[in-house]
Amino acid sequence: MKNAERIKRFTSLLKLYRAREQTLVKKLRAAQAAHQREAAQLGNLDALRVEYRDQLSSAAETGVSGAQLKNWRRFMHGLDELRREQQERTARTAAAQDLRKGDWLAGHRRVRGFESLDEKLKADGRAAEARSEQKRMDDIASRSGKSRT
Repeated sequence: MKNAERIKRFTSLLKLYRAREQTLVKKLRAAQAAHQREAAQLGNLDALRVEYRDQLSSAAETGVSGAQLKNWRRFMHGLDELRREQQERTARTAAAQDLRKGDWLAGHRRVRGFESLDEKLKADGRAAEARSEQKRMDDIASRSGKSRT
């Protein structure tokens, strides 16, 4: 019966660790989604910057006033500042995603370890049951042989 108690205890722990792993999976997915949003926003800012640079190049060919050039530079400076801030946010979400991935991986390994131990305990229990059954059958056969003599 000792083995049955161990199996029950390990099964409870395994359920607990699986639940924790699922929580870690949800946190990882949320971190991945946040990083994707921030990276997409950075991509949008990069595309916007290229678009305005191309527009200025086109306008420069036809002529641009000093005031227009000053406004463009001010706008590009502001856009560059937004891009720098967005890069920082993207880097922070990438770091958070890496952290969550590490947490999930540790939890996943823990679950796999407990699953392995759980299977070993169950296999040991089945082997002990088989030995017990074989011993019982041997005892019956032994008694049967003694009663014939």
